[in-house]
Amino acid sequence: MPLPAFVNFDLLLTVDEEILHTRVITSPVGEARASSPLPHETFSPEALLQTLMRPRRGLTFTSSNGRHVPPEQTVRAVGERLFHLVFADEVATLWRRSLDAARQNGQGVRVRLRLESPALHALPWELLYDPYQHAFIAVSARTPIVRYLNIPQAAHTTHVDGAVRMLVIIAAPHGTPALDVEREWRDIHDALAPLVAQGRLVLERLTPPTPAALQAALRRGAYHVMHFIGHGDFDGAQGVLLFEDEQGAARPLDAERLTVLVGDELDALRLVVLNACRGAQTAEADMFAGVAQQLVRRGVPAVIAMQFAITDGAALTFAREFYTALVDTGQVDTALAEARKAIYAVDNNPLEWATPVLFMRDSDGRLFAPPSSKASTVSDSPSKPGDRSVEVHGSINGSIINTGDQNTITLSKKPALSFVTPGHADMAPRHLLRLRTAAKRGQLVLIVGGDAPASLTGMPSRADLARALAAQYGVPADGSLATVAQHVMQNQNRFAFTEFLINALSSVPATPAPLYAAIADLVARGHVHHVLALTYDLALQRAVQARHIAHNVVVDDTTLTFANPAHPTLYHLFGTIDRPETLLVTEQDLNAFIRRRTKPDLFSEVERLLKRHDVLLVGLDPTDPFWLALFDESAGRRFQRPAFAVWSSLAPATVQALASNRRLTVLDTDPIALLHGL
Repeated sequence: MPLPAFVNFDLLLTVDEEILHTRVITSPVGEARASSPLPHETFSPEALLQTLMRPRRGLTFTSSNGRHVPPEQTVRAVGERLFHLVFADEVATLWRRSLDAARQNGQGVRVRLRLESPALHALPWELLYDPYQHAFIAVSARTPIVRYLNIPQAAHTTHVDGAVRMLVIIAAPHGTPALDVEREWRDIHDALAPLVAQGRLVLERLTPPTPAALQAALRRGAYHVMHFIGHGDFDGAQGVLLFEDEQGAARPLDAERLTVLVGDELDALRLVVLNACRGAQTAEADMFAGVAQQLVRRGVPAVIAMQFAITDGAALTFAREFYTALVDTGQVDTALAEARKAIYAVDNNPLEWATPVLFMRDSDGRLFAPPSSKASTVSDSPSKPGDRSVEVHGSINGSIINTGDQNTITLSKKPALSFVTPGHADMAPRHLLRLRTAAKRGQLVLIVGGDAPASLTGMPSRADLARALAAQYGVPADGSLATVAQHVMQNQNRFAFTEFLINALSSVPATPAPLYAAIADLVARGHVHHVLALTYDLALQRAVQARHIAHNVVVDDTTLTFANPAHPTLYHLFGTIDRPETLLVTEQDLNAFIRRRTKPDLFSEVERLLKRHDVLLVGLDPTDPFWLALFDESAGRRFQRPAFAVWSSLAPATVQALASNRRLTVLDTDPIALLHGL
C-alpha cells in the first residue's frame, strides 16, 4: 500500500507537583495546552503495570507458556485512562480537528511524544486508546506513535544501493537466564528468509557475540540495522547490554561504549532493535529503554526496545512484518505500525502488539531511501483466489448519447450498449434522464458494493474473498463472505479473517480501475456529493485522492461529527482495513454495530440521505442479505425516492420482487458506460 504523507502532532509532556502538563507544539491546525492531575496511586508506572499484569478471576487467561495475559478490556481501559490524561480539553479538540484535516488531504498523523520528565518514560504510551475513534492509536499505520527526542544535530537519510544489511547479535552469557541461542537464530532467519531470497536483505550473525567480534565485523562492512537479542543489566543507574567475552562470561556495554565501537560506521547504522529475552522482567525492560534513549542521543536515528515480555509467535510476527515493511519503504514508524497491526490481528494476547517502543530523532521516520522498485507488470493469466495481483483491463472511453431508440443507448465510437430494465425496455430513456437530472442537481447518492469483478475495481470481489478465505482455513465455501468469516471465527478467532482481509486487500493499483475512476470523475465534477462504500479496501479512496479533491472520509460516528458539509463525503459503512476495529464482516459484527448505535449516528445520516436523494447501486448484488440487513435497519426496508441498481443475471421474479417490495429498479447495463453518461 502506498504510504500517505504525514503531518506531525507533537506533544510535550511535563510533570510539576503531580500535575501533568500537555502542550501541543506542532499540529496541522494550531497549538493547545491542557493540564491534568496525576495521582500517583493510579497513574504511576507500578500501578498501571499491576493493573495490566494482575490476574482477575473470570477475566483473564494464560498464554501457551503459562504467562498471565490481561483481558482486552483491561488493556483498553488502561489505554483510555492514558488518553484522557493527555488529550484533555483543548488538546482533545485539536487532536480530532487534526485527524479530520489530515484525512481530507489524504495524510496520516504522526504522534510524536516528547517526555521531559523521567518518570513518564516508564508509562506504556503505546496503549493510548481513543474512545472517540474506538481504536488504539498506534495500531493504525496512519497514526503511528513515536517517542521523539529533539536533538539539534539533524539526522540524514541513507540511500541504499542494493540490499539492506542487517547484523543479528544473540548473546547468552554464563550466569544469565537460559536462552536457546540456536533456536533464536533459526527463528529470525526463517522469518526473514523471503527477503533474503529476493536479494533485498543481507542477514548476518555475529559469532561470537563479543565486542571484539563486533568491531571486526564493522571493519569488514557497514550495517544499516543491528538487532540485539539477549539480556541487559544496570551498571549503577545506567543500563547496559550484556555481550559475552571470549570465555562466555557477561561483558556489559553501555550506550556510549557501543557507539564508540560502531565508530565511523555510525552514519550507515540507521536502526537498532533491542529484543529482551522471553521472561524479561519490568526492570530489564526499563534498562532497554534507557539504553535506547542513550543510543539515539549519541547518533543512532531510531531504536526499538521492548517494554513487555514477548512470546515466540509475536516475536516472529514482529520480525517478519516489521522488516518486510521497512525494506519496502524505509519508513520505520509506519513499518512498526504494520507489525503492530499484524500482531493485534493474529495474536490472542491483547498486550503484545504494544510491546515495541520506538525512540526516534528523525523528523519524518524515513531511515533510508530503498532502491527504486521495478515497474509493475500485468499478468496475462487470470488471478487466483488470494492472489493480490489482479488483471486490470482498460476503462471504457466515450459518452452516452441518445439515439431515439427506446431499447438501447449507444456509446460514441463504441458498440451499442444494452440499457434494459427486464420487462420494461420502454422505460430506459426515462430512467437515464432521471439519473442525469439527479446527478446534475447534486441529488444522487451512489452506493458502491464489493461484488463487482476485479476487472472493474482492481480488487478481489467479496465472492473471490470468500472462496480464498474458505480455502485457506478449510471451511465450507458454499456461502457469502459473512458466512465463511463466521466459520473461520468459530474455528480460529476473529483476527484470522481480519488478517486475511488486510493481506488480501492491501495492494491497491497505482492507476484507478475503471469503476472507481468513473466514480471519482463524478465526484470531481460535482455530480455526486455522497458515496456510500460497502467495501473494505482503500481503492476508492485512492481514486478520489488522485483527483486532488477536498473530501471527507467517514468510517464511524466520530468522523461523521467532524465532516465538512461543504465537501463530498465517502462513507465506509462496513469499515476499512487500515482501521481493523471498524470492520463489519460477519452478521455478529453487524448486529453488535446496530446494538451500540447512538444518536446522531452514521445510520441516522444514511437514513437521511436515502430519504432525500435518488439512489444508484453499482457493483452491489441487490439481493445480498448482509446489505439488505443494513438497508432494513437504516432505511425501513423501502426506498423513499427513485432507486436503481446496475446488476445482471437476476431472474425476472427477483427483479419484480425488488421493484414491488423495495421500490428498487434493476438495470441490466454496463456500469462504467452509465457512470460516464451522467
